[in-house]
Amino acid sequence: MNVVSHSHIAALVNRYEHDELAQLLLVVEQLDLAAEMLRSDSVASIRAALILLDHHAEILLRRHSESLFRAGDGKGPFVGRAFKDSDRGKIRDKFERKIDVAAGTSDLGDGVVAIIDRDTAACLRLAHRHRNAAYHRDDHNPGVLQLICLLQLQAVCGLLAATTSRVTVGVREEVPVLLGHGIEASDTEGLRHAIDLRDAAERVAASITSELELPFEPVKAAFAEDLLDRGRAAIGVVVEVSEAGLPEYNLYFAIEHDEFWDKHGSDEQLVELRQRSDPWHRAGPGESPGRLSDEVEADMTLANDLRNERYIELRQAFRPKARQEAAIAAVKQVEKLLGDDTLGKAVERYDRLDRELAVFERYLPAAVRALDAMEERAVDYALER
Repeated sequence: MNVVSHSHIAALVNRYEHDELAQLLLVVEQLDLAAEMLRSDSVASIRAALILLDHHAEILLRRHSESLFRAGDGKGPFVGRAFKDSDRGKIRDKFERKIDVAAGTSDLGDGVVAIIDRDTAACLRLAHRHRNAAYHRDDHNPGVLQLICLLQLQAVCGLLAATTSRVTVGVREEVPVLLGHGIEASDTEGLRHAIDLRDAAERVAASITSELELPFEPVKAAFAEDLLDRGRAAIGVVVEVSEAGLPEYNLYFAIEHDEFWDKHGSDEQLVELRQRSDPWHRAGPGESPGRLSDEVEADMTLANDLRNERYIELRQAFRPKARQEAAIAAVKQVEKLLGDDTLGKAVERYDRLDRELAVFERYLPAAVRALDAMEERAVDYALER
């Protein structure tokens, strides 16, 4: 008969996922590290802080949602809202849905007590989108990167305080990570030399954010300036390309065409039919692409026709997102952004305008390439004459 020793039981119970003090200390240490990175003017350091803070926002939001799931599984007068497997899957899979639950918004947040306000939710969403751009596409906006990260640091500090349990734990010695924020163990609630975790989290949050200088009006002004500069620059490119002689139809077709192929160029049917209609792909070992059998030639013709049909089908369903209207809106709505009376409203407006403008900026170079191609054709034509 196997007997599990007390030491093994203790080791299992004290594992990191069950040790709330260890969890708090890790996040605090990472917040300190992020704050240090943000004191630098290095883009690399600021991007690293953005990714680090987003990672811990995800962790804290996940812990909160899991605690709600457990509360909903209980019974009695204090049971929480029940979450079905389908809802739990949505929340676990999507950062946005975790924010909805924490903010008590959307159908997933219905019946749940909000632990973050609109300001915090907006800053976390904006930072997460910019984190994805930096992490997945190596893309960032240097004009507002540090500001977004500072707002993110403030939001994550608030999230830490809101998601830390109201428990008190005894410690054998002072904790250096907490001492750095003026937090010492004390005798409390029948425990000697103990730390109140929620109180510690709140004091750490206050300590870190006390160094931040984020006055509301300058924050709005920085976002407004970014939109104004980028919107005017994008419109300027359109004007210059048009004045250089690229017809309006060709200009906007080039942008739409580039976006279309970026989205649908890897469509399975298009790829398969393109290969079927390509003589170089159809030629066997030792065969010349110009000397294929009649049967293969007929199948290539059929594949090309089917490919054209598939292309037309995708084009008809395609709704381009890269629109000049995004640049115009970015310029026109600056005044509205400056008039927003809360941080949440201003950040949400900036987030929307920035997202739409970024898509137009991504595909605008296609218009410049179209102009270059037109000019090259004109030169070639002149040389041939």
